[in-house]
Amino acid sequence: MGARGIAVSSRAARGPAGPPRGGYAAAYVNVSTNRPVGKTGGRAGGVDGTAAADARSRTWTITELAAEFGVTLRTIRWYEDRGLLTPQRLGSQRVFTARDRVRLALVLRGRRLGFSLEEIRTIIDMYDAEPGEAGQLRYLLQQVERRRADLLQRQRDLAQTLAELDELQVRCRADLTRLEGR
Repeated sequence: MGARGIAVSSRAARGPAGPPRGGYAAAYVNVSTNRPVGKTGGRAGGVDGTAAADARSRTWTITELAAEFGVTLRTIRWYEDRGLLTPQRLGSQRVFTARDRVRLALVLRGRRLGFSLEEIRTIIDMYDAEPGEAGQLRYLLQQVERRRADLLQRQRDLAQTLAELDELQVRCRADLTRLEGR
């Protein structure tokens, strides 16, 4: 089953470089781990797609993922407890697949963009059920518009607060000059 969602490039699913920074491509990319690999539909790697198959079958420990993404083990466990990550188990050890790695990147990017965990879950999970990619894009666009409106309002509020502080600073300096001039 593939993981698809917001805010990660297919590069993040292939290697340790991690998610990209900035730009539209970082806001939405379709990442799938269940496409056929071969001479006609392969990803990066050899002609027969073995490098891509190896990349998809690679696993990570919780420590490796925490180091790669700069988060604590507790953070990863917390996302697992919330059902956003579903690592396999070998005894008591968590084993994370490429799907889990991509989902972690999506969750972290979504959080940096200001989305709630429920919004992130909705966006990511839409790939596994109808309405599919188009529905996910519509939902994502609504959430981006809402988030932008919120940030623009905060920007206006900050500008107003800064103007008020500037005015207060001018008055205080004038009062101080007047008091010290006596």
